[in-house]
Amino acid sequence: MVAKDNYRVLLVEDNPGDARLIREMLADDPVNQFNLTQSGDLENAADDLEKQSFDVILLDLSLPDSQGENTFTRINTLVPDLPIVILTGNDDQQAAFSAIGLGAQDYLVKGSFQDGLLSRAILYAIERKRLQNMISHLALHDALTNLPNRRLLMEHLVRDLESCKRANTHLAVLVLDLDNFKHINDEYGHHVGDQVLIKVANRLQYLLRKCDVIARIGGDEFVIPVPNIQSAEQAQFVASKIIEAFKEPFQIENARIAVSFSIGIALFPENGDDPQELIKAADKAMYQAKAEGKGRYHLAH
Repeated sequence: MVAKDNYRVLLVEDNPGDARLIREMLADDPVNQFNLTQSGDLENAADDLEKQSFDVILLDLSLPDSQGENTFTRINTLVPDLPIVILTGNDDQQAAFSAIGLGAQDYLVKGSFQDGLLSRAILYAIERKRLQNMISHLALHDALTNLPNRRLLMEHLVRDLESCKRANTHLAVLVLDLDNFKHINDEYGHHVGDQVLIKVANRLQYLLRKCDVIARIGGDEFVIPVPNIQSAEQAQFVASKIIEAFKEPFQIENARIAVSFSIGIALFPENGDDPQELIKAADKAMYQAKAEGKGRYHLAH
């Protein structure tokens, strides 16, 4: 007997008859197994989404506690990465079209499901959302290290600056550049150089908190924002911690490869009040650190 693929479905539907019909149709699927959880309103759906994980949502836009586009928007805000299929009546298809424009994967008119249509709509929605999420991720992340790229870094920096301005705190921007990385590529080859960059990214992620942003913006250049600090000393502590952590060489193939960072530090508001200014100031300070002997940090003036 061939095992069925298993999908977790959240049905947000207040009509018992419609819910029963959908449950029966999914139970009759000969190829796939659908584990259905039903919520009768938006509040209970939000509770279910907090307690469980799902593969797809079947969403009626007309609920006791929410109507129309607002229903989709509220659910989508809670779980933006989940595919949503809209369930609608013949007289409410305009709201379904609007939800498609806002990001829903598909819509179905209740009472007109043909054999297999509901199952196919669910599977297509899951696949389309998976591809959308993959494309979005690739647009915002470095392909080699999977770290945020320059574009995503800028988005974080804009938010960090707004937060620091409201709280009257400092933002530090650390620009890290690997010392003598060209020598590693020349001596061991670019495939080893790529492995070094991956291991560097992993060590930085291990060293810092999960909430910290570490971006790769060039070949061997990384940027770390440190928001909501009270003094330059806090940023210098982070830089010292990084430099100390990279005293341990990497074992790659048959070679032990030592790496070090030169780090430049710029502060908001002292060295600028927008992301480009701060990165430029930190980059200049990083080159000063290299000039002073590498494997150290320098604070922008």
